[in-house]
Amino acid sequence: MESVNELLDSEVGELITLSSIQMLEDYKEMEVDFIIEDIRRYKEPNDSFSYMGYVLQCSRNEELKYMLLIRQVGDVSDQILFYLQFEGTVREARSIVITEDGEDLKSRFSTSLMDAAENELEIVWDRIGNGSFHGVSVRTVTESFEKTIAGYFTDDVCGDNPHGMLEWAGDLEDGWCEFWTGHEISFQEVKVYNESR
Repeated sequence: MESVNELLDSEVGELITLSSIQMLEDYKEMEVDFIIEDIRRYKEPNDSFSYMGYVLQCSRNEELKYMLLIRQVGDVSDQILFYLQFEGTVREARSIVITEDGEDLKSRFSTSLMDAAENELEIVWDRIGNGSFHGVSVRTVTESFEKTIAGYFTDDVCGDNPHGMLEWAGDLEDGWCEFWTGHEISFQEVKVYNESR
């Protein structure tokens, strides 16, 4: 991919190819095709940021869900390839990721992740930046809603995925949480076909 604009022109149902060492570890091949399942547009109320998240599905392993997140400020952008580590109700996740008063996402929490050798690792995640972003508008192809999101980082040994992103939508009764972990990738690791398969 020559520039981020190629990906920004993509639509749901179109094909992209990821080419990296991580694909070799996940699928035993360097290049793997994915279908864009959904596109999420994240917008912070004060315009501090605007992200584009491309939710990807691979027919070879439907249990693995990915999101290619484009963070762009002016002419500068970076890409993080995230893996969905957890999704579930706030009731399931509350004690782990939400503060005791139920008002915010925790500044530090831990999760158990499996490494390449199937060993279970306890990973500590620290919130980065200025804390959580409340009231983030998320627009997909089919719906719009608000979320609280926060970025995290870990110095623990967790393979090549030191970045984390936690998303919380809804309330403490019927809300939904997702936790993604990932790593930065370059433009050269993404091929965009702009055609449906």
